[in-house]
Amino acid sequence: LLSPEQKRLFENQRLRMGRALERLSVELYSSDVHFLLELIQNADDNEYYCGGEEQPTIELILQPEFLAFLNNEVGFKPSDLRAICDIGASTKTTSTKGGKGGEKIGKKGIGFKSVFRITDSPEVHSKGLHIRFDSRNSPIGYIVPQWVTSHSTPESMLSVAKR
Repeated sequence: LLSPEQKRLFENQRLRMGRALERLSVELYSSDVHFLLELIQNADDNEYYCGGEEQPTIELILQPEFLAFLNNEVGFKPSDLRAICDIGASTKTTSTKGGKGGEKIGKKGIGFKSVFRITDSPEVHSKGLHIRFDSRNSPIGYIVPQWVTSHSTPESMLSVAKR
């Protein structure tokens, strides 16, 4: 068990980390639309099924109550989940798009955090993985996800997202 002094130090450190995460997530980029560039970059870096006729595709759905960024990637792997819950830990090293090796665009491990510039609680839905980050809930809500058990997105968006 922690002493009162240790608890106070732990809480101070947690709050310090929360402020650093907020600064990184919200203040890193000065443009309110930079997050779109980061999401397009992430889509370019994603893995896609090879050999089929389907081309990598993104779709942007803008409604008054939400913005959805969809793409037809193969889905998150456990390492991708760990990386999005971290800072500076990227799974992006090389690409094998079309059978050719090459560098991926994003590899700093901070780009996704730019979505906090426009929302306090972004969600990620990827092939059975449904999580939400909520910066209002905790100072470390930028990196500690909550499992989403009921979709907060409208049915019309879910029908598109399940394609």
